[in-house]
Amino acid sequence: MRCLNADVCSIYAANYIRESSYNSRRKAMISWLSSLNIPRVRLRDILQTHNKHGIKERTTRLLHRRIYHVQGPNHIWHIDTNHKLIRRYSIISAGVDGFIRMIMFMNAVDNNKSDTLGIFLRKVRLGLVRNNV
Repeated sequence: MRCLNADVCSIYAANYIRESSYNSRRKAMISWLSSLNIPRVRLRDILQTHNKHGIKERTTRLLHRRIYHVQGPNHIWHIDTNHKLIRRYSIISAGVDGFIRMIMFMNAVDNNKSDTLGIFLRKVRLGLVRNNV
């Protein structure tokens, strides 16, 4: 829906926000309301004005760091890949030591083949990885 008047759009957006669940995700709301042709800053202000309970609810759900015990450095590694830049032909793979939480390796490649973790295999051959991955 395209509004001709920005004030009418703002009223329509405020009514939609009031009627929707306070638990609705901010990005989902902005995505739906983007069809109204309102500047993003104005939408953010409307959300903060009419959805205070939802904003408070979302900010209290923070991630908590897991607590676990590792015997020492280089005992366990956490390996992960990030595919968010796949459209730019870039996949990032990294390994972090679980004890000291230091980046042990990081690599950016342009494919998702099994040989992309070759840097990890090189570390294994050098004997830098001991027990658990």
